[in-house]
Amino acid sequence: MKKLNEDNADLLAAALAVINTIDGDEHSEMAEAIAIEYAQRNDMEKAVEVMETIQDPYLREKGMGSLAALAVDAGDSEFGDQLLHGIEDPSLLTVALEQVAVSHARRGDFDTALQLCGELADTAPAYGAIAGTYAAKGLTEQALELARSIESPLPRTLTFVQLALEASTQNNPDLASELLAEAAESAAEIEFPEDHVDALVTISNVSEKLANRDAAYEQLLEAIRVCDEIEITSGVITATSVRDHELAIIVSALANLKFFDKAEEVLETIEDPFRFSFGSRELALAYHRNQREQEANELLKQAVEIAEDEEVVSEQAVAVQ
Repeated sequence: MKKLNEDNADLLAAALAVINTIDGDEHSEMAEAIAIEYAQRNDMEKAVEVMETIQDPYLREKGMGSLAALAVDAGDSEFGDQLLHGIEDPSLLTVALEQVAVSHARRGDFDTALQLCGELADTAPAYGAIAGTYAAKGLTEQALELARSIESPLPRTLTFVQLALEASTQNNPDLASELLAEAAESAAEIEFPEDHVDALVTISNVSEKLANRDAAYEQLLEAIRVCDEIEITSGVITATSVRDHELAIIVSALANLKFFDKAEEVLETIEDPFRFSFGSRELALAYHRNQREQEANELLKQAVEIAEDEEVVSEQAVAVQ
């Protein structure tokens, strides 16, 4: 084992020697990776030394934020704070504070984690991650309290979904279902219809994982209804494309649940040619997985014909083809 560690150290030193002969973006990317590796080996001083060789101030401070979080993970919160204080870019400091706060939570120091969150203008991302950490440690009540304190409905909804998944991994399906119901209530408050639809599809996917097919279907039906609001609220030329993008995602979800008739019904409401071809492909794949080859082949043929149409030739159309 000692010989293996020595060999790895020699390889890292060799990699460091190589990047010292490289300039520009390649040097920055490789230097950051090597610095992170040193930090994960608990050699924080060497990690900082390597990170400081990055010439671009933005990339250097971004990397220092990552090192600050790793320092806390290693139990050296004082060094992590020192690195935080060296970050001048406000946006990068925000990201670093979130990372460090979550690191404190992972170590069980929730008081410090929440104190750091008080320095953030938007606490939602950090609160969501910390709530997940509470749940992973079996602190359900604290997780729920923090999740419910998130003001913005979209991150609050996604946090409840995350907690539901955690409850599922802990073999608590009843709690998972309750959390998904709370996620659905929170989703109803989301302002933008497209975000609302995405949240409902996410909730549906988790309901499927919990073997609650009927609940998953109900969420997709609600998502279809919300799609009708996209054109009403958008009032722009691209509204139909946005709506059809969401409908194509719903077609895929319905097909995965084996609600084929409903999937075909929704597919026929899609006007955008590319989105229609995408939905056709997804439904065809679902048919194929269920040994319904005739329907699959017909839909794939239809999708390819649309993708080859001169009016919709693009990178996306080529991907579908």
